[in-house]
Amino acid sequence: MLRSIAVIASCAPPALAGDSPAVEQARDAFDQATVAYRARDFARAADLFARADELVPSDEALQAALESATQADDALLAMRLTDRAARAVATSRGLSEAKRLAEQRFSKRAGRLLVRCRSACSPSLDGRAISVGVPVWALVGSHVVTTSGDSAASRTSVQVVPSQLNEVTLRAPGEGQERPGGEALDPKRARTAGPSPNWFWVTAGATVALGGAALASGLDTLAKRDDFVAAGCAERGSDACDELGSSGNAARLRTNLFVAGAGVTGLIGAALAVFVVDWGKGSKPVVAFGLGRDRVSVAGSW
Repeated sequence: MLRSIAVIASCAPPALAGDSPAVEQARDAFDQATVAYRARDFARAADLFARADELVPSDEALQAALESATQADDALLAMRLTDRAARAVATSRGLSEAKRLAEQRFSKRAGRLLVRCRSACSPSLDGRAISVGVPVWALVGSHVVTTSGDSAASRTSVQVVPSQLNEVTLRAPGEGQERPGGEALDPKRARTAGPSPNWFWVTAGATVALGGAALASGLDTLAKRDDFVAAGCAERGSDACDELGSSGNAARLRTNLFVAGAGVTGLIGAALAVFVVDWGKGSKPVVAFGLGRDRVSVAGSW
């Protein structure tokens, strides 16, 4: 990389030939950038090389800017410069390689953020003004978008992830905002959160208790059946056998009731857990049941 910059610095790039004010400014920026690079001030060199390319586009200046930004470990500038290189009609081998190395090093550390507004607004990202509808690069992680409207201002937290376009739609101050990915932050929705998870745990406890009672009752029923068989009541009848049979039938009915109760509370608990209880993870699935004359319908949204 040092060798490539030295070669570039040895002569003025062909794209900087001429005497117009833009060319003069580009040549001056390029020369200052070369001095900064030799002094190993890579951050300043990257800015100046990028400035030279902005004034008079050239593969040499853009390649030098990319290599300097990579040396300076400036992920945002490097990724912005890769966008500029991608828009070039044709690129040199050196510029293509510098672009590839920058993307390889920084693509997981930055992501694009696109801000839209439902009404007129002037957004800024972490205090830096940005344009509406124009993707900008931001480091991966949490950022704050501040919106100035006609009468008020609002702050929205956004999460930038790499390798994708993160979009956020800003509404008028006081309205819900949309996170990257389109999930709405609706204040009314937040105020109507579902019941506490304690309701689920109550039904779960009832299910366990009824299940235990059903098991104990079932064992008692089996014991009474064994007594009925041991007394020979299956072959002959007697008052004692009638009493044993009545006791066994009562025990079986009791067991069935416990089993049914455990099943009902279990179903209620499952329904609460999936569709009703607010577990603190955002929106809950919604299921609607319809009963018609000749059909039953179920509609759900997740």
